[in-house]
Amino acid sequence: MPRPPKKKTELRAKNNYIILLDLSDRLIVQNDQPERDKQIIKNLYSLFEEKVKKELYIKSRDEIRVVMAPQRGVDLNQNVFEDRLYVNISNLNMVERKGREEERRKDFFANLDTLYRRAVFSQRPIDYNGADIWKYFYEDLKTDYSRDSLTNNYLFILTDGYPIVGQQNKLLQVKNEFPDLEIILLEAAPREADMEWDHLMSIWENWFTTIGIKKYTLVKRSSITKELEQIRQAITPDSRLVKMAASQFMEFKKPKPTAATDTSFMRFYRNEKRYALVVGNSKYKHVSALRNPGNDATDMVVVLQKMNFEVISVVDATYMEIRSAFLKFNDKLMNGPPDHTVGLVYYSGHGLQSDGENYLVPVDATIEYKDDIPRECFPVQKTILGNMERSNSRMNILILDACRNNAFPRMTRTFGDGLAEMKGGKGSFIAYSTAPGSTASDGIGRNGLYTQELIKAIQLPGLSIEQVFKEVRINVLRLSGERQYTWDSSNITGEFYFNLN
Repeated sequence: MPRPPKKKTELRAKNNYIILLDLSDRLIVQNDQPERDKQIIKNLYSLFEEKVKKELYIKSRDEIRVVMAPQRGVDLNQNVFEDRLYVNISNLNMVERKGREEERRKDFFANLDTLYRRAVFSQRPIDYNGADIWKYFYEDLKTDYSRDSLTNNYLFILTDGYPIVGQQNKLLQVKNEFPDLEIILLEAAPREADMEWDHLMSIWENWFTTIGIKKYTLVKRSSITKELEQIRQAITPDSRLVKMAASQFMEFKKPKPTAATDTSFMRFYRNEKRYALVVGNSKYKHVSALRNPGNDATDMVVVLQKMNFEVISVVDATYMEIRSAFLKFNDKLMNGPPDHTVGLVYYSGHGLQSDGENYLVPVDATIEYKDDIPRECFPVQKTILGNMERSNSRMNILILDACRNNAFPRMTRTFGDGLAEMKGGKGSFIAYSTAPGSTASDGIGRNGLYTQELIKAIQLPGLSIEQVFKEVRINVLRLSGERQYTWDSSNITGEFYFNLN
């Protein structure tokens, strides 16, 4: 009898996931952009893992890689990171495929975190040249693209939506070499006073049409959940296994509602009483004047009022004027509803420390000797923070933009540079414009650097207080060339959002 014909070995479809990162100044301009990017990439890696598991590790030929379009002037050792952020199941033996899954995952995520950390802290204003995404298509995509007829090639581009620096005709230099490539553009976000969404997307659509890209999805920056849903809808290959993996991937890390999006939370905290004391001292009589604090205080009042604070403010205040304003503010806190009151004190001007106590310097202060300080200056820990913590407030926020320079150079040995570190009681959040013991220069624009960035961050919707000051820290570090390190100390147990909209 003739032998039955041998069964042909089934060759499964392969998925090639390419993740192209725009590492330009979008990492700084957009709020929390590095964390958003990493969350999306980690979910894409989870999709890759789920697909490999469905193939029982043995039959899978899938691969995933992260490639970069860094801005000019930023040295990230690109080749090193791209080597570490590349996984090809075909290159692994059977033991490595299954036995080292968790190790691969940890290494991938650790290298991703390192990459973004270095990218963020490499930013300088002079480097803001953007990322030329077109160059990746023109020079490197042909290396990463698989021409295997059984391969699904997916290119995920994480970018604000600006594909090129300079003349857009460079986009047309790319040849049509990738007919089956499917592109998913993520996180696109036109900037204020710049291109509208439709205009920006028309650039991409025209480009893709010209170079022969037939499958693409343009995803506007929105909630992570919505973007991931659009990824799932975009990836619809014929392979049932891939569809199942994509569906399960979407459930793998289904985000829980955050406090800022919980309706009962928002209703509760919108009804709380918010009181603020704002002081800005520029025109000193006996020490060096400062350029920014008066403007800082004026602008901070406007922003805090938008955030539903009732504000008491004084500019260029004497000792008695600061004292009078604080007594009015403290009276508000003492009579506010218990556990439904938030107090905030913001100060911009000269500050100093003596014997572990920090002091605000009024415009009429005359200080020749150490003993003059308690009489001429307004104590922070003893009077401001102490009274706030004894009030009905559930949270006390103290913001000190108070170390512009050394106003008393001959007395440095007496009380040291900058402010002393403070430890507030339960419910206190203390923020400094620079690290304890350090000073920061006065700004050259309307506002000091710290307050300039704080005003922006406070207005960002849905950020917790910790996220607001992290945003400020990142931007101040970047804009000061890492010469000014902001500082904060938290002993809060509840939640607080400046802007819940």
